[in-house]
Amino acid sequence: MRRLLIGFVALLCSLAPLSAQAGSGKGILPHWVGAPLSGSNQSTTIWLSNITTHTLTVTATFYQLDGTVAPSSALSYGNFITSNTQLAAGTTGTVQIVTSGYNYGYAVVTWQNTGSDNDTLGLIGEGEFYQKLSSSSGLDHSIALNNWQPF
Repeated sequence: MRRLLIGFVALLCSLAPLSAQAGSGKGILPHWVGAPLSGSNQSTTIWLSNITTHTLTVTATFYQLDGTVAPSSALSYGNFITSNTQLAAGTTGTVQIVTSGYNYGYAVVTWQNTGSDNDTLGLIGEGEFYQKLSSSSGLDHSIALNNWQPF
């Protein structure tokens, strides 16, 4: 009986970290580049897909080369709902950064369930760096978000 009790307590302790992480997640985009679109035409877009059956609250924070947070005026959103704060279940949205001067850094993407939902994984995505070369050509480069893993 004592072994059974010890085994049950060990099982509960091993599952505790999983439940503490459920309902939210964080992913890192290790590099982004931005510049005015009218000049060198460089931007980075993060593509995010909600892989749950619930609406998620999503935040993308872009840290600049000096460690400060990029202003919200540098960000534009696509397919987000609720004042650019949420992604509906099963949808894909974008966050693009275009800076007033040449800048770069990293970004942190976080998500959280709304209400009492408790998903363990919520998003999958990637970054895309775009550089316009001429009026008819450009280059796209993929950037791994969270090492290409859902989070």
